[in-house]
Amino acid sequence: MKLRSVPAILLVACLAFVLAGCNAAGAKPPAGNQTSPVEAARDNAAPASDGTVKSTSAAPTNEYVAPSKYAYDDAEVNVDLTQMSGTAVYSAVYQMMVDPQSYQDQVVKMQGVFYSQYDEAINRRYYFIVVQDATACCAQGIEFVWDDGEHVYPDDYPAEGAEAVVCGRFGTYSERSAQFAYLNKASLALA
Repeated sequence: MKLRSVPAILLVACLAFVLAGCNAAGAKPPAGNQTSPVEAARDNAAPASDGTVKSTSAAPTNEYVAPSKYAYDDAEVNVDLTQMSGTAVYSAVYQMMVDPQSYQDQVVKMQGVFYSQYDEAINRRYYFIVVQDATACCAQGIEFVWDDGEHVYPDDYPAEGAEAVVCGRFGTYSERSAQFAYLNKASLALA
């Protein structure tokens, strides 16, 4: 009886550890007490229990994305997240949020789910590529500015929740007493 209880206890302990690691209230990158635009988009556009996606405005239904002005060839890409597993991508994006200075001005390429978020307080729309870890319990995203920001939403953008590939130059900016990371002069394509 004693030998059977040891594996059961280990199994319960391992499950508790794994489930605690994906707690939505867990550690987040430092950003003061501000909610990042990525977190807001993820929270407002996350799939509901019925599989639908909630959005704050009319979402595009495009299956076509306008061509990008900036095109990066593979030799220019410093960090290619499209070649990594889900957990590795999630970890790499999290690391970029925690230590943005290490990635400053590097060209980053990633594939994930496209979302946008409109901030009525400052009359601005933010655009993101969101990735999940391998268990799909945790999500992390990077904001991007497509080309020079001249594309029109919703006309030029993919549908909310569409798989897309973004490639751009990593940088940071400050807004409302918080620092945010983003990909600037980014190219965008459907995956």
